Amino acid sequence: MLPLQALHRRDRPFPQKKRTTGSPFSQCRSKVGFDFFDRFCYKKTFVEAFIRSIWRGERGSLLLPFLHLLSLLYRAGLLFRDRVLPKKKVQDVGIPVISIGNLSVGGTGKTSLAERLSLYLKEKGYLPCIVTRGHKRKRGGTFFVDPSKDSPRDVGDEPLLLARKTGLPVVVSKDRAEAIRRALVRFNVNVAILDDGFQVRGLKKDLEILILHEKNGNSYDLLPKGPLREGIERLKDAHILLCKQKGVPEIVEPLVAGKPLFRLSYSPLYLFNLKTTSYLDWKALRGKRVLAFSGLGDNEGFFELLRSLGAKLVECLSFPDHHNYTKADMARLRTFPHAEMLLTTEKDAVRLQHVELPDNLFYLSVRLAIEREEEFFSLVEERLKEKRWQGRSTSSTQR
Repeated sequence: MLPLQALHRRDRPFPQKKRTTGSPFSQCRSKVGFDFFDRFCYKKTFVEAFIRSIWRGERGSLLLPFLHLLSLLYRAGLLFRDRVLPKKKVQDVGIPVISIGNLSVGGTGKTSLAERLSLYLKEKGYLPCIVTRGHKRKRGGTFFVDPSKDSPRDVGDEPLLLARKTGLPVVVSKDRAEAIRRALVRFNVNVAILDDGFQVRGLKKDLEILILHEKNGNSYDLLPKGPLREGIERLKDAHILLCKQKGVPEIVEPLVAGKPLFRLSYSPLYLFNLKTTSYLDWKALRGKRVLAFSGLGDNEGFFELLRSLGAKLVECLSFPDHHNYTKADMARLRTFPHAEMLLTTEKDAVRLQHVELPDNLFYLSVRLAIEREEEFFSLVEERLKEKRWQGRSTSSTQR
């Protein structure tokens, strides 16, 4: 069987042994003992890595005309949705609604920002709820997350993590308006935060916070030629912008001129041993031989953070986003005796609780830092107060 590092190494999306004829897929299929799980994870991570390399302009030039055609069809579908299909009636749920989202696919920090913002509002005396769709959840309908009973497979890893870390009502539903109404009735909340809400239609949103993603090079094309779910012209609908790099690319400058722009980053808090449930100073990473693994929308961002903290990464294993880890995964991780520490993210740790864990398995807890955060939170509160004033004004008029 192929070793896991051959399947998931960022640098080598397929085994780098003696070259043979045929595609990477055909080469892997010819390997003896390549079971279904390995084949699935290999194909998914390889395809994702290959597509992202096209977006960055590193390969796939021969495919560009075909991908361009598909992107045109995708744009036509968006136009059909916006101009031909009957528009949904915009629902006003009666409390301020803050949307956190992005234009591109993949992880940009939306959930981390939802956590950070909700805790800030809680400290300021607000009663917020968090509304999310719950990617890859098994349970259907609209429901509240119970962090003491629910599992990540049932409700989704991100909703469960948010419920545990914030102690606030977290509602999972495709119908965001219905989710907020239920939170109003049960918890009497006075502000709603939408995790990944930029594409939500049919709901009045009072504040659009958009996170720009710089990991896809200079590609601002629609799927599948580029990473965008919607055209860059929608940047004009955002009220506040955040990004990890300094400034924004020239191509989007005219669309964001005059809009508040903040830089975000991650700072380490501590290491947590999942087997012994003990804490460790994050500085213990420095000089350690670390096997890092994660199943995120942006695995490379996690690996880069570890390098910046001084860890010696002997292996970097990338799994698909929201990957449900198995006993086989843990068995493979134990086959790297040269690694002093196995390290993953707090989000991945939520999906590791049902398997037997190695003694040296940790997760790194991080905190989202916002440059000029006082200004950022001040803008958010100003928007909330404006919504409250409008609500009082409307009530007075109706009387």
